Amino acid sequence: MKLRSDFLKTAIAFASALTFFSTSVLAASTDPRPARTAQFNTVETPQSVLRSSPLPYAATAEHFAVTPAARDLPAEFPEGPRRDKFDNYVERWERENKDQINPLVTGAGAAGEAAFVDPLLKFNAAMAPLVMPGPSFTFEGVNSADRLAVFGNQVMPPDTQGDVGPNHYVSMVNGPVGIYNKTTGVLAAPLFKLSSLFSGFPADNVCRTTDNGDPIVMYDSLADRWIITQFGFISTGSPPWFECIVVSQTADPTGPYFAYAFRTPDVGTFPDYPKLGVWTDAYYMTDHQNGFLAPPGAAGGGTGFFAFDRAKMLAGDPTATFIYFNRPTPGEGGILPSDIDGISPPPVGTSQLLFRFTADEFGGAFTDAVVPYEFIPNFATPGASTLTVLSPIAVAAFDARQPSGRADVEQPAPAVATENLDSLNDRAMFQTSYHNLGTQAAPINSYTITWGVNVSGAGAGTLVATTFTSGIRWTEMRRDLAGVVTIRDQGTHAATDVNGATGTNLFMPHIAQDHMGNIAVGYTASSTTVFPGVRWAGRTGAAPTSSLNEGEAVMFAGTGVQRQTNSRWGDYSSMSIDPSDSCTFYYHQEYRDAANNANAFAWNTRVGRFQYPTCTPAPRGTLVVNVTNCANGNPVPGALVSATGGFMQPSSATGAATFFAPPGNYSVSASAPNSSSTTDSGAITDGNTTTLNVCLSGVPQINSQIASLTAESFAPANNALDPGEIVTVDFCVTNTGLADTVSLVGTLAASGNVTAPGAPQNFGVVSAGGAAVCRPYTFTVNPAMTCGDDVLATIDFADGATSFGPKSYTLNTGVVSGSGTQTVSYTGPAVAVPDNTPAGIIIPLVVSGVGGEVTDLNFRFDADAAGGCTASVGNVNAAMDHTFIGDLAFRLTSPGGTTITVMSGRGGTRENICTTTLDDDGGFPSLSTVSSTSGQFLSGNFAPDNALSGFDGQVANGTWNLNVADTAGVDTGSMRRFSLVITNENRVCVGGIVDAVFANGFE
Repeated sequence: MKLRSDFLKTAIAFASALTFFSTSVLAASTDPRPARTAQFNTVETPQSVLRSSPLPYAATAEHFAVTPAARDLPAEFPEGPRRDKFDNYVERWERENKDQINPLVTGAGAAGEAAFVDPLLKFNAAMAPLVMPGPSFTFEGVNSADRLAVFGNQVMPPDTQGDVGPNHYVSMVNGPVGIYNKTTGVLAAPLFKLSSLFSGFPADNVCRTTDNGDPIVMYDSLADRWIITQFGFISTGSPPWFECIVVSQTADPTGPYFAYAFRTPDVGTFPDYPKLGVWTDAYYMTDHQNGFLAPPGAAGGGTGFFAFDRAKMLAGDPTATFIYFNRPTPGEGGILPSDIDGISPPPVGTSQLLFRFTADEFGGAFTDAVVPYEFIPNFATPGASTLTVLSPIAVAAFDARQPSGRADVEQPAPAVATENLDSLNDRAMFQTSYHNLGTQAAPINSYTITWGVNVSGAGAGTLVATTFTSGIRWTEMRRDLAGVVTIRDQGTHAATDVNGATGTNLFMPHIAQDHMGNIAVGYTASSTTVFPGVRWAGRTGAAPTSSLNEGEAVMFAGTGVQRQTNSRWGDYSSMSIDPSDSCTFYYHQEYRDAANNANAFAWNTRVGRFQYPTCTPAPRGTLVVNVTNCANGNPVPGALVSATGGFMQPSSATGAATFFAPPGNYSVSASAPNSSSTTDSGAITDGNTTTLNVCLSGVPQINSQIASLTAESFAPANNALDPGEIVTVDFCVTNTGLADTVSLVGTLAASGNVTAPGAPQNFGVVSAGGAAVCRPYTFTVNPAMTCGDDVLATIDFADGATSFGPKSYTLNTGVVSGSGTQTVSYTGPAVAVPDNTPAGIIIPLVVSGVGGEVTDLNFRFDADAAGGCTASVGNVNAAMDHTFIGDLAFRLTSPGGTTITVMSGRGGTRENICTTTLDDDGGFPSLSTVSSTSGQFLSGNFAPDNALSGFDGQVANGTWNLNVADTAGVDTGSMRRFSLVITNENRVCVGGIVDAVFANGFE
């Protein structure tokens, strides 16, 4: 007979690299003690210290999970539109808060001049020949109709964002994720909520329960992996606040991901407007620490700087950490991480630079300049991490002014002046684009950034929409091998007509470069005669020209307007370069369609591509690295393979990692916990495949496997363990490490209802990756235990001086003699559920007299059988009366401490819950199929949101707690009746009759 064996499991047995230091103050030169490594802050640091501390902060991901494949996610069903939830809370705050990230100072800079003419305007591309390529193909990205289909409501603005990879374009807005075939524009997987990839997280984690927006999609070309992220929170006014990040396990964005929830530090201000970039050593992020309470001009709490451990996240290591610096400088915002374009990495050891622009209109010592920030994280020793503000780099003068408020960009009729759009010219919007235009041996480090400027030349006085025209300042910088950053080229791009009343506004730009140094800038164009649509302009040629000499082209023309007084058009757009050729540009931006003029929330997005005719594909080859076990030659999956320049990827199930890289010489290695690696090196040539081999040597990894009963002392034998019985059980182990054991010994402990354990057993050589090895142990089952309780056998394993720690096996006692079902009901008074309180309220239910273990449990909402349950407000016959049941979440906790969310956010506008059974074994439809229909109650049989089988095997007796939470405002109600329908397993044990042969030979 095989007995059930429960293993002690961990996702990945990595050790945390964090070391904590005590706080001390060192004397200057008289202190005889040696200098200490720099200190750093942790989750234990008081908020009062954290808010003003210059020290780095380090923390580990709070939650980790391995996700299902995105293409296999269940279809999303909307919960229906809701009267008070048509726009995202954060975006609603943004439109009401008129604060500028970089606030202007009255009379400073161009505002103090009678008139200002941008000195680069004379080189404007409007003077250039109009030869800019139009799109070779465009397709519809995620739009508001998609948002409505997946979420059941609409929001604005979309915050259009995306990136391109070898085969796909991934588009994300404040809403669903769309994964498209980049060649055809056809969806490669159904649209999905990003939160659905966090289904393995605790039921109440906001990464799983919310889709609050500010999305970012990045393709990591050096790892051939995808990164998708958004923030998560319940309240902008109080923590916890999370950055929710998924990293694809393979090159296919429709496949599975590693999911991480990083709790951002509480420095008293909400971490808004996150921007991310891919670099060789980390994924870098900044946020605007707005605080939501900053008065106009205060610009909140400055900027937060983050570096997430790229190596661990690519490997799916749950212990991945981040390093954070707080710069609570008011008015210091719009700082953008650098993001690697193409497949040519920066030189080895090149640190991350982040950039912002400053202007003399900001007052004080500010000048018209670009300011670099150098961030060097140290994940092994967080206190050694540094963030350095480098000297400003002067740029040609520009006018940073924009009208106060948000309504500064005109639209054609039927829009009116109060419905003008917001240019958001107070900040640079999206990633600093980095491209190594040279090689590893002879690098050309090029950085491009762009922001909006006023080009109307309006004189001093109040600037309004009719005297303001938005143009685009773009800047190309070069960084030499000594780390010095200089301006290589810069220009101001504007429409031919820059008159404030009649000119066309160009705004919300983003910029990128191909591998030949050609530049493309994408943006929105709008005026009193131009419908908001998508355009791009570009520069070709190797010499600085101060102009986008290719002129401008329309990517996709708008035909409609946005009729909404909040002015919110978006927060950014994205221009990216195809890694397959490093020539093809992809641009993603919002536009308006005339058919949607009556609905301000009905927006569209478009993806378009083009390349310059003079660009030829960048040379590249393929590098295949095979990882094997040094001891036996078997492939090693999941090892983190690294190649020169920041190429990094976990090995596949066959032990292989594949990189697309420019020609050159490369060295490769691999790493895994408790192992050492060989290295190999070779040259990649254009169009060819180079194969290199490395092997890993390390230590064994011992895991418990099955346990089998082979002998028992009681008669009649029942093929089971019984209290007081002497038994012999074969316990088995496997070795998933990288080396064989020499002489593995296991010692059975006298614990967990095991008494009088026998002698240690020698398992001998257990081969790495080989078959299970089993050894017999004789012990006495605790005679004081109750039939049906479990025996938890624990064996300590050691191979010489190497200890593998305890491994556990769970064994049942007795033989199943049948089962029974009992229903335990709550009969107490109605419990009012507090409105808009995610913590909810607890309703206890005491269960007693249920023998054995739970084999099945169903949750039932009980309506009063004596009365009619209807959708009427406050219906006392309902199981749960509530005027909008989509607000509700129900979480059940067993006496053993297991918590399962049985139902959350279902039914939308329906009122009240009547007789409804949640059963995960009955083949019933999912709760996600319930429509949102006002005037109807919920009733019927459904599968719960999470399987109730998580309670199987537990003891039913004790106090169960039902947590009922109302997660939104306006609607209220009370929980009145519910039941637990418990099926239990009865076990029978043999008594103490010993069947044994005595010393005299007689029984």
